[in-house]
Amino acid sequence: MLLLLLFSLLFYADALVDCKMKMNADISCGGYACVARKNDGDAYAWGDANKGGDAVDANNNPIDLTDVADISCGRFACVARKHNGDAYAWGSNGGDAPSLTDVADISCGGNACVARKHNGTAEAWGDANSGGDIRCTSADCTPLPADVNLTDIADISCGEKACVARKHNGDAYAWGSYSVGGDAVDANDNPIDLKNVVDISCGGAACVARKHNGDAYAWGDSRHGGKAVDANNNPIDLTDVADISCGGFACVARKHNGDAYAWGEEIKSANVGGNAVDASGAPIDLTNVVDISCGETVCVARKHNGDAYAWGDAGLGGDASSVDLTNVADISCGGKACVARKNDGTAVAWGWGSYGGNIRCTGGCTPLPADVDLTNVADISCGRYACVARKTDGTVYAWGDFRYGGNMRNINSVNNGLVPNCMGCMDGNADDYNPTATIQKFDQYGNIDCTYIGCIDGNAADYNPDATVQKIDQDGNIKCDYVSCDNIPDADAGCIFHGTYTLLTSSFSAATCVDWGGTACSTGCMDGNAANYNPLFTVQTFDQDGNIECDYVRCDDIPDAEGCIFTGTYTPFTFTTNAATCVYQGGTVCNYDVSELSSCAAGYYRYYSSCNQCEGGKFSDKGSFGVSACFSLSSIPKTQLKAAYSTYSCLD
Repeated sequence: MLLLLLFSLLFYADALVDCKMKMNADISCGGYACVARKNDGDAYAWGDANKGGDAVDANNNPIDLTDVADISCGRFACVARKHNGDAYAWGSNGGDAPSLTDVADISCGGNACVARKHNGTAEAWGDANSGGDIRCTSADCTPLPADVNLTDIADISCGEKACVARKHNGDAYAWGSYSVGGDAVDANDNPIDLKNVVDISCGGAACVARKHNGDAYAWGDSRHGGKAVDANNNPIDLTDVADISCGGFACVARKHNGDAYAWGEEIKSANVGGNAVDASGAPIDLTNVVDISCGETVCVARKHNGDAYAWGDAGLGGDASSVDLTNVADISCGGKACVARKNDGTAVAWGWGSYGGNIRCTGGCTPLPADVDLTNVADISCGRYACVARKTDGTVYAWGDFRYGGNMRNINSVNNGLVPNCMGCMDGNADDYNPTATIQKFDQYGNIDCTYIGCIDGNAADYNPDATVQKIDQDGNIKCDYVSCDNIPDADAGCIFHGTYTLLTSSFSAATCVDWGGTACSTGCMDGNAANYNPLFTVQTFDQDGNIECDYVRCDDIPDAEGCIFTGTYTPFTFTTNAATCVYQGGTVCNYDVSELSSCAAGYYRYYSSCNQCEGGKFSDKGSFGVSACFSLSSIPKTQLKAAYSTYSCLD
């Protein structure tokens, strides 16, 4: 999964887990401030007092930062969520929040924040034109459609001046500054179809949405990621996408096969992430990529073998030639610098020295203490002007601009007590079991908060009723063992292989599935002459009556010499279905020569066998269904025909 940092000209890493867990567990740095959360739930803020560095409310009263479960910092504000669901904001442009209760998660962008509640509703606040007001009226912003509300929300993402909400049904909606993500239209002002969306990333001036079928779509400022074209203005193929990440001026998409593609603008005579070339101008090989992190003007890709490569503004992190980027475990890029943490616990920083790029910086910045280095590092987080590292013993150290997060001032007590009273999952059978935890973590409803990864589909052979999270392999495939195509979660097209399952797409076809030793499950109409033909289908489907489920528009398209077209189905003429029954059942008779239907008088049709008796306006049956009958379509009502089938009488 790409490290999706939701920010504008900066990335804001949310605090998501407790104890010594990976991925910014206890630290969140924004534009001008940072917040650290202890394992006992106490949190501390530092940096610019007016932009998140001083946790006070609008009346300058201290905010109670105890029992904190989660923290999120945007460019100008920070928000803390407590275990009981209450949330509190401070700072500017997002610091003055409404009363927030029952909050499940928060996303803060450049100038606004959105909180999603456990009941699926969401609330936005901050600068009205930048995502803070879903009903904004300024000419500079796009509101939500009048018939759309923030209900049934599954996910939220805020960038510099726009936000996007995804509902549980997959529909997504954007609002905010119309030119940089608030108006979900492509480069030609055509609305983007935001249905079946599973993932969203918003950056400084653009957003990208990834759909369930792997297709991705970008919108916003066309120079800064809103138009997915390469350096030669050729469209980038955004199909089979596994992950997306947007920074300040560029976006990157990673495909399931590990190939990654970057796009955006090169401005001010400096590459700012839109063109993946190194400091010498040589193209960077973006294959076998497993993770990407984009900051304000820089992106870094980490490969499967642990090697990492940076590109973008050379002075702000785009040139990483001064550091060794091998054996890398994770990366954090902020506004002016990046830090990479290695698997051996060491970390390296590079970029603008005064803003986090040099742990021994001098002049206008705060370096690391002389006796502290970047070893035994468990977590890293970079804001716009500073970076923070948390060590395995729980101590936290910051460096960079002393005004905006580089100097922890008088709150060095945050360096003590991160290990004692560690809250986490204490179940050794859980996938997030933490052997250092001393207190079992519970959710807001009092349930044990442990993660059990496995197959959660009851139709699979390896269904695990205790699993809480669906297991996914490194390529994004569902790890469930389906015995047959009747059990797969997608009715039309999928591939079963080696205990995994994936949806068939244009880049992963049924043929590819078979080549890889899998079973292709793709059922539907296989006739290229039908309107509902799909080349991915490998098995022709039939309805309950045995009719072919193909939709033929013209008789010229049917596969037989003569037959009957029904709505969405087709059948050739058989012993039980001929021209007469086709017409009677509302079908279209194809290629049937009326002049040869009967030896009876003109206007009469033969039914099953030879017409034995057919006198004007009468229907005759020889006494058993399907032997011989003759009727006039023009003179005998269908009700009489129906009666004839059951009584075998001659009708007037």
